[in-house]
Amino acid sequence: MTRTRRLISGVGVGYAYQLVTTLVGIWLTAFLLSQLGQERYGLWLLVVQIVGFLALLDLGITVILPREIAFTTGRAGVSGEGGRNITGLMGQTANHVLLQIPIVLIASAALLLLLPQEWVSVRWPLAAVMLVYILMFPLRIFQATLHGLQDFAALGVISAASWTMGTIVTVGLVLNNFGLYAVALGWSVTQSLTAALTYIRIKKTFPETLPRRIPRLDVAYLRARIARYLWISAQQISHVLLSGTDLLIVGKVLGPATVVPYFCTAKIISVLRHQPQLLMDTAAPALSEVRTGESRERLIRASTSLTLAALIFSGYLACFTLVVNQGFVQWWVGSERFAGVTLTFLLAVNAVLRHLARGLQYGNFAYGEDKFIAVVTLSDGLVTVGAGFALVHLMGMPGVILGSIISAVVIAIPANVARFAKRSEAGLKGTLLPLVPWAWRFLLVLSVAAAAALWWKPVGLAQLVGAAVAITAVYLLVMTPVALREPVGTYFRPRAERVIGSLRRALGI
Repeated sequence: MTRTRRLISGVGVGYAYQLVTTLVGIWLTAFLLSQLGQERYGLWLLVVQIVGFLALLDLGITVILPREIAFTTGRAGVSGEGGRNITGLMGQTANHVLLQIPIVLIASAALLLLLPQEWVSVRWPLAAVMLVYILMFPLRIFQATLHGLQDFAALGVISAASWTMGTIVTVGLVLNNFGLYAVALGWSVTQSLTAALTYIRIKKTFPETLPRRIPRLDVAYLRARIARYLWISAQQISHVLLSGTDLLIVGKVLGPATVVPYFCTAKIISVLRHQPQLLMDTAAPALSEVRTGESRERLIRASTSLTLAALIFSGYLACFTLVVNQGFVQWWVGSERFAGVTLTFLLAVNAVLRHLARGLQYGNFAYGEDKFIAVVTLSDGLVTVGAGFALVHLMGMPGVILGSIISAVVIAIPANVARFAKRSEAGLKGTLLPLVPWAWRFLLVLSVAAAAALWWKPVGLAQLVGAAVAITAVYLLVMTPVALREPVGTYFRPRAERVIGSLRRALGI
C-alpha cells in the first residue's frame, strides 16, 4: 500500500470515528449536564485539563518513537533488518518510559495536594483517573509504534472500540448515581482498552517488531537521546499551554460555573478543529519517510500540499461554525449557555491560524528542526497563556482566545514561515505564494459567514440544516478551484474523478 493510500485509509476511518464521537458527544454533554448539574460538570471539564498536564512528563519519548520507526521503515522496511531495528527502538523506549514512573507518581500526588479548596469535590475522582494514567503510562509505546508503522486504519478502529466501551460504562454508572466517579471510570476504561488492543494488534500483525523482553538499559543511547527528548518535551509543554489551559483560566478567573457556557460555545469548533489536525498528524510519519528517501523538491511539495489541504478544510469548518453555532447551542443545551457571537468568531479565526502554524511546523519537523520548534512553540505557549489570562480580566471569556490569536500572528506563524522558507530553500515567495488563492477566498466566505451570524440566528433543527447546506454550497463553489489546482490537486483530482465516475455510473449518466 502506498503512503497516500495508507494516509487516506487512516484518515477515512479517523473521520468516521470523529463523526460518531461528535454526534454521541453532543448527546452525552447534554445528558451529563442534566444528571450532574452545571457546577459538577464544569469541575469535571477542569479535571480533564489537569490530567493533560501529566502528559508533560512524557518528555517527548513517545512522540519521537513514531518518527524514528518511520525513518527505519523508510530505509529497511518492517521485516528483516528493519524489524530488528524497530524491536531495539521499542525496547530502549520502554526502558526510558519506565524511568519516568517515579516522577509521574510524585507529580500526581503534588497535583492532588495542590488542588484548590473550591475544587475539593473532584479530588477522589481525579485520584482514580491519575492511578489509571500511571498504570497505562508505559503502555503508550504500543500506540506510538502503530502510528510509526502507519497502521492508521487499525488505530482508528481501536480508538472507536475503546471510546464506545468507555461511553457505555459512563452512561451506565451515571444512571446508577455514581456521579463524577462515573465519568472518571469511563475515561479509565477507554485508556485501558486502547493499550490492550494496540498491543494485540502489534502482536498479531507485526510480531517481528515486539521485543521478547525489555533489554538492559543502554546508558550511552539514553545520553545521546536526552537533548532530543528535552526539546520535544518543551514542545509538549507548549501544546498544553496552547490548547490545555483555556478552561483552567476561565474557571480560575470567572469561576467553575462559567466553564460550561464557554465549553458549550466552543464545542463545535473544538471538535471540528481536530479534523484538519487528524490529517496532519496522520501524514507526519509519511513526511519523515519522504525526507529519508526522496528529493528536497518532493518534500516541499508534500509539505505544502498537506498545509493547503488542512487550510481548505479548516476554513470551511470556521465558516460553518460561525453560521450555525448560536442556533446549535440554543437547540442543544439552551440559549443561556451560549457565550456570544464574538467568542464564536474568535474561536473560528484562531482555529484557522493555528492550523496554518501547525502545517508549517510539520514541514520544519520533517527537516528535524526539533530545537527550533521547541523554542518557538514554548514562546508561543507562554505568550498565549499570559495574554489570555490578562485579557480575561479585561473582557471576559473572549480574552482567552484573543490572547492565542495575538500569539499566533506575532510568534508562531512568522517564525515557522521564515524557518521553512530558509530550510527548504523555497524562499518566502515560494512558501507563501501557494497559499494566496486559498487566503483571499477564505476571507471572502468568512465575511459572508460573519454577516450571517450577526443578522440571523437559525432556530430549530430544520433551519440549522438549511444554514449548514447553504454555507457548505457557498464554500465549495468558491474553494473548489483551489483544491483542483497544484500542488494539492495532484492528490485531490484523481480521487475526485473516481468519486464523480462512481456517481455517474450509479445514476446511469
